[in-house]
Amino acid sequence: MCYTEIGPKEKIYVRKVLRGVCTDKVGIYLNPKKRAFQKALNSQIYVDKSELIAYTNQVLNSEQQYICVSRPRRFGKSMAANMLAAYYGRSADSREEFEHLKIGKEASFRKYLNRYNVIFLNMQEFLSDNPDIEAMKQSIEDSLLWELSAEYPDIHYSDRKNLIRTLYDIFDVENIPFIFIIDEWDCIFREKKEDKDAQSIYLNFLINLLKDKSYITLVYMTGILPVGNCLRDSEWDMIVLNGKFLYQMRKSELYS
Repeated sequence: MCYTEIGPKEKIYVRKVLRGVCTDKVGIYLNPKKRAFQKALNSQIYVDKSELIAYTNQVLNSEQQYICVSRPRRFGKSMAANMLAAYYGRSADSREEFEHLKIGKEASFRKYLNRYNVIFLNMQEFLSDNPDIEAMKQSIEDSLLWELSAEYPDIHYSDRKNLIRTLYDIFDVENIPFIFIIDEWDCIFREKKEDKDAQSIYLNFLINLLKDKSYITLVYMTGILPVGNCLRDSEWDMIVLNGKFLYQMRKSELYS
């Protein structure tokens, strides 16, 4: 980070935004550090699942950009989510972490590396802190608005209290799409099984935030429950959520 002194007691910090080059943009939810994935790489047992990235690269900014992976616990869902955040996020150059993995041999490896604004949300953490669904929703919005406005302080926002409008404003100026990675997306349905109102509020929140938004190029969600159990009584691998496809990758070992 660089700064220029305006007066004897005042400094203004100016972030250098170099398009296509990773910067010091890093937060808790916006472009989180690659530490979580680095921890996986440092483990005694690490299974290379980086071929998943080759697939997600293929579906960026397409009708297939909405992916939902449903697997039991301990199947590496969170590790894969952390891997995607480390690969796509602009927090730091992660070439060294990936170039020796399987994805490093793919033609698309360098093209998409560290090129996107990644928003990583663990819904279980938000729900644990805010058992009330409206409070949880507000906490997510407040947390993201704080980090986004801190990261892009010079943008003229049309509504600083509106998360969707803020995402549009940033994308319009920066022309850097967002990738949403949502871990434990189905925690509401596990912990509030009988609360249909809470489930409806939560689903509407996700739909409004993610559906048909030009600022999004990929949505990757992980959960435990089969997607059909959350939304409808269905055994299909592909279901429809208000006109948008969510893919339940139950049959592909690529997503384990």
